Amino acid sequence: MKTKITKVLRSWCLLPLLLMSLIVQGRENSAIEIALGINDVTLISGVENFSISFEKERIWEVSPASISDLGGHEGDDNGPKITICHYPPGNPENVQTIEIAASAWPAHEAHGDTQGACSNDDDDDEGDDDDEDEEGCYAMEVIDYSPTVQSNGNAIANNRTDATVTLGEPDRANEAGGFASLGIGGQLTLRFSGAVYDTAGDDILIYETSFSGDNCSGANDERAMVEVSQDGTNWYDAGEICRDGAIDLDGIPVVYVTHIRITDITTGSGDGYDVDGVEAVNGCQDVPSDENDPCYGAFVVDNSYMPGLKKNGQPITDPERLDPSKALGVPQVDNTSNFVSLGYGGEITIGFDGLVLNQVGDDLVVVETTYGNATFASYPESADVYVSQDGFNFYFIGSVLTNESASLDISNASVALSYITQVRVVDTTPEGSVSPDGFDLDGIISLPGCTVLEDPNTCFSEIVNGGFEDDNTFAGSWKYVPQDEVPGWSTTSPTGTIEIQRSGMVDGNASNSGGFHFELNGDALNNIYQEICTTPGSNIEVSFSYMKRRNSGVDEMELYFSDAIETITDGTAYPFMATPGAGWETKSFVYAVPAGQESTIIFFKAVSGTSATIGNLLDDISVATTLASPTSLEELFAALSTKDQVLATTEVTMYPVPARDRLNVKLRSQLGGKVSYEIVSIMGQSLGRGSLDNYSGQGEIHADVSNLADGAYFLMIHLNGETISKKFIKATR
Repeated sequence: MKTKITKVLRSWCLLPLLLMSLIVQGRENSAIEIALGINDVTLISGVENFSISFEKERIWEVSPASISDLGGHEGDDNGPKITICHYPPGNPENVQTIEIAASAWPAHEAHGDTQGACSNDDDDDEGDDDDEDEEGCYAMEVIDYSPTVQSNGNAIANNRTDATVTLGEPDRANEAGGFASLGIGGQLTLRFSGAVYDTAGDDILIYETSFSGDNCSGANDERAMVEVSQDGTNWYDAGEICRDGAIDLDGIPVVYVTHIRITDITTGSGDGYDVDGVEAVNGCQDVPSDENDPCYGAFVVDNSYMPGLKKNGQPITDPERLDPSKALGVPQVDNTSNFVSLGYGGEITIGFDGLVLNQVGDDLVVVETTYGNATFASYPESADVYVSQDGFNFYFIGSVLTNESASLDISNASVALSYITQVRVVDTTPEGSVSPDGFDLDGIISLPGCTVLEDPNTCFSEIVNGGFEDDNTFAGSWKYVPQDEVPGWSTTSPTGTIEIQRSGMVDGNASNSGGFHFELNGDALNNIYQEICTTPGSNIEVSFSYMKRRNSGVDEMELYFSDAIETITDGTAYPFMATPGAGWETKSFVYAVPAGQESTIIFFKAVSGTSATIGNLLDDISVATTLASPTSLEELFAALSTKDQVLATTEVTMYPVPARDRLNVKLRSQLGGKVSYEIVSIMGQSLGRGSLDNYSGQGEIHADVSNLADGAYFLMIHLNGETISKKFIKATR
């Protein structure tokens, strides 16, 4: 058994108490060697050896020493322990229940800690009663330790130059042997055990060892400059600390950090800043994998950099400020010419190498550079930020001010955007500003990284947004939605829109499920389609809910399958017809995927309805592989034939009787579609033809018979494959 002990003896008279304690604890048969005037005393017991150093008169300090177990004793490796409620310096609200050596209690008591567990604590060191907190997050590796010398030029004591003691949980005890001294101007670089993210309040605590306490009490106290980094290469200033201190990652232009660099800036005497350890207040998370790492603006969209004028009305001429590529890549945030100036009213559009997904919380950081770290109040510069999916439609999400690394949320856009690809920054610097050339853009960061589609034709094996529920932001009962705003679905319609209807809001038709459905007869007899991944030789079953919108007319559509959208309607059309008054019906079709067809387009096309813009409601479209046999075209035709027989009755009314110059014919049928007609003499001679669209089933024929001689004729009406013959009389008197 190896252990360390530390005891502070405030008076020579306490030595007998220490010796007595050895006997009280049962350490019998002890021999004690004490030689006054020497620096070391060895206490030898039958169980353990204690090495004690006398450093100052009237102050006895027991340095850490190894104690070899000679057998016959079991217990705590670190000596007597007590539980206390610890109030971290700089972050007293983050109270923690910790266990410390009993001898360390006086130091903790001096800066406000209390004995016993923190109130309402669950012993998991976060005071949140969840009993599920993870282990703390501390330094796990010394990357660099570059100590210098003391202020008097002498070397730092050897027992203060072991940087490994700064790893792991700090002892927070201001005791000898538990820290590494930097020396005047020295430096220590540590790596955390994970990724440390910016949260509300302080994020990292730095513990310094000073025997006189934790609180900064004067200009000569030990001080340090703190820097942080995500990759160990690019560093960002996080502020200065005096003795124990805390830093906030707010404004650091990276999503998380993994490294911390502490540089001594002490101006007084001594051996500089003494690092006990570092701690991430809210713990560490796994370092994101490469594909989820933050990414940065990758290119300037062609002709998008349009610099405005300077404050004096003249063009910007300094080439150092007119290079838009300086706004690409990792922002430098170093007050050098690593930015592009927009000028008053100028703008630039930056693109990413992939999709910037809209995730929970902020998604983008826009970084502005102003020399000397000025503020908006003293040096006003500002810009508005817009985002776009397609490079055409841009939506405002927020503003950035002087010297800010502003975090912005894509969800601030006025429309729902699941991702964006471009960011536009437009200068809005006030006219009265002292800034000579407006907003200076250093860079743009995508916090969730960039999702790169390795194959631009990437498809999914399941239908996306089959219930038409995703990203609907319109306020009315229905809308012709641009196809780019309807996840998963596309159309070849000339208008490029898809009609989404809110449940129960159009003709009282509730959706089959959810709050929305789709009408295939949109602003015309339209279509929608979606491409999915398929396995050649497999069978897939397409299921969908289908309903007629109004009772008049016939809602009929066709289903197509192909691997090419350009020729999809050249293939087989599989017809479906909605039943009047039946409500939502579940339809399905089993399709055999041909050899070599690794992706399949599923295409719905409207044929007829109450009108070209009314009919064929769809909802809950899905696809899955199946062992069922493919659906035959004969089965579909048989189903349609049965419906045709029910709907085929057509009422034909002619007037006036007899006809004079014009014959009017009213058609009333459950079946809609194209109607053609022909006027035939008694001898079978064709005397005139015409046609009309009768998708609603409620049509009228107006035939000119003014040139016909008085007599009897036949009107032959052709509708949905059937011919209806009606006799009429022409009479001029």
